Amino acid sequence: MAQKNVANSFLPYMPYQTMSWSNAELTKVLLSNTGGTKDPKGVNASRYAQVIISLDFNKFNLRWRKESTDICFHTTDQLFGTNNFFTYSHRFFEEAFYYLFSPFRPPEYLKKTSQRDETIPAGTICESETPHIGQGGGCEGQIQKLWTIIISSGSVVNMAETGISSVIVGQGDKQVLVLLIPVLDPSCTPDQYLQKYALDVDKVVGNFWVNLGRIMNGIGMELKLEETYVSTSLLNYGKDIIYNGSYLSGSLKKMSKTYSDVNDIYPTVRDRLAAISTSAQAATMKGFDAICPYMVSMLESLNTLGRECRYGSTNKERLKELLAAEGVEWNDDLKLLSLPTPPDAGGFPVIPFPALMYRGHPDTYMAYFIWVKHLSKYFPVAKRLLGYLSSEFSIEPNKEFSHSIQDPHAVNHEKTRSTSNQMRDVLLVSLRHQ
Repeated sequence: MAQKNVANSFLPYMPYQTMSWSNAELTKVLLSNTGGTKDPKGVNASRYAQVIISLDFNKFNLRWRKESTDICFHTTDQLFGTNNFFTYSHRFFEEAFYYLFSPFRPPEYLKKTSQRDETIPAGTICESETPHIGQGGGCEGQIQKLWTIIISSGSVVNMAETGISSVIVGQGDKQVLVLLIPVLDPSCTPDQYLQKYALDVDKVVGNFWVNLGRIMNGIGMELKLEETYVSTSLLNYGKDIIYNGSYLSGSLKKMSKTYSDVNDIYPTVRDRLAAISTSAQAATMKGFDAICPYMVSMLESLNTLGRECRYGSTNKERLKELLAAEGVEWNDDLKLLSLPTPPDAGGFPVIPFPALMYRGHPDTYMAYFIWVKHLSKYFPVAKRLLGYLSSEFSIEPNKEFSHSIQDPHAVNHEKTRSTSNQMRDVLLVSLRHQ
């Protein structure tokens, strides 16, 4: 409710934030401040040279404190006529109970072997290594809009103290400042001025930077220098990369995140392949074509499966040995078969090409089926796979209704149960016997 009230009633009057802007409004501002829509005959185009500063803050959420937010939150309470509603929103973090969840390390006082203090009532929450009370900082997604207003206000104070005007585009800890450096030499264009008086411009930007760091330190913020940069032509805001007023493809940035490992404690082959497919989707969304991301994802998927065959990094044995035990050879036909087979039919979560072209289609199975049908025109093994998927022999005789509840478009193909489902069954049996 707090976020909604601020967004609808407060942010429209704050010119230095993007949270309430439409995509068209944001695009217009970004392009106009990187040379894309500037009128060369305009007054500002000849009087000011633009320098872009992209800011990022270290531990943005955790560095907020009640002392640095009270003035803004109390003023917001006065504007809305609420009694201590917004002012309490940060004190909530100090009074909340946090638990660092880990199934391998429960709190000591909950273990049966721990010495229990009989004077403490049962069910009382206690602090130990993993749970704690009294956190001074905030949390992700909570009162983010008011934090953005405070950060933007600090940038406005810096403009007043340094005398350098700037356009602020910001959301949370991501802030972009477009400095308007006065062109003091009438014979120079803005670009010529930046080259001819580079040392003077560096001094102005340096003073602006140092004073901004001092102001931000005053409210507990620390600039993350490794992700903060100064440029006269490049602007990277969120997922958008703009150079001299032109959008650049984000495919390379997204494909560079095609890691073989994912952030799991025990990554499996399926998790790794799913991470590759996710990167391909992101690269397609931010790029201009779907062919390159698809080709990279296919090669990375085959490379991942090939490593499992040679080394077996996630299995007890090499994948090639496990296949040989079942009388299966890792050949070209099996490699091709491993890519387009739908997960509903026991395949890996490797994204098909139609899913990149028409992202968000509610029936994901049809994207796989259509792609297999297309491949069947060129590859005999794909034609046999199409025949199997279309036959009654591929359907599970015992209907699995839970699968259909999770995905109404699911097809109950006969396949081996996933490892997670098998582990769930074992745990459920163990719990029932407790």
